[in-house]
Amino acid sequence: MKQNQRTPSALIAVFLFVLLTLSACAGVEPDQKQAATSPEVKSAGATEINAEESSGPRGLDIPMDGSSLEAFDKSLEKVKRTSSESDYTTLENAIDYLLLYDIGVQRDRAKLASRLDGMTGREILVKVNWRRK
Repeated sequence: MKQNQRTPSALIAVFLFVLLTLSACAGVEPDQKQAATSPEVKSAGATEINAEESSGPRGLDIPMDGSSLEAFDKSLEKVKRTSSESDYTTLENAIDYLLLYDIGVQRDRAKLASRLDGMTGREILVKVNWRRK
């Protein structure tokens, strides 16, 4: 009796899933209270924050604007400017994961943006079942 043979695409999918999961877990940041008191821990790219960004939500708490692809990209830029590099990388990985594995999106970034409209980065990570401290 023949053993089940896995197709190369299934193996690649499993490899990508494991890789994305490990990359999300590898960049775990210390909690924000500790990061604020530690002089060595700084957010990458968060040194130049304008008044609008400092008064509103920051980092993974910024809601994504999925009304258009351009608006979505601007939301991601704002997240990038106001969060740590590892938080932003984790969010990018989660979005790439959804783009690949969300069947309703059909690998269309504009459809994904509209599905994520109004969600924060933290909610997107929960949607992908990735947990951050």
